[in-house]
Amino acid sequence: MRGVTREPGRLSEHIFAALHPDIDVRQTPQLPWGGEYRGHDQVRELFKKVAELTETQPIAEEFFESGETVVAIGWLRGKAKLTGKPIDLRIVHAWTLQDGRVIRYEPFMDATKMLEALRQ
Repeated sequence: MRGVTREPGRLSEHIFAALHPDIDVRQTPQLPWGGEYRGHDQVRELFKKVAELTETQPIAEEFFESGETVVAIGWLRGKAKLTGKPIDLRIVHAWTLQDGRVIRYEPFMDATKMLEALRQ
């Protein structure tokens, strides 16, 4: 998972090679892009929604493995596009692997702080 990066405003296609076709992504419904997304097409839509509102980069500092699960702890840094407010949040990303590809991805962050950055 260390090699999975996002280019500002555009999701790199090589990321999808690491994602199982039946991937399940769950994001807190508190966020404008929150909800559950299944499969590559829906995940593309999720990342498009995020990119419309933010310009951020996840920075992983620590990785933990347990069986088929990998957890990364770090920061999400950047800015909200509409407000220009900075985004500087602690994040935890949990990936579950199946056959060497990500079948589930659950990003966790301080939704209140993200919403503060997004509000005008």
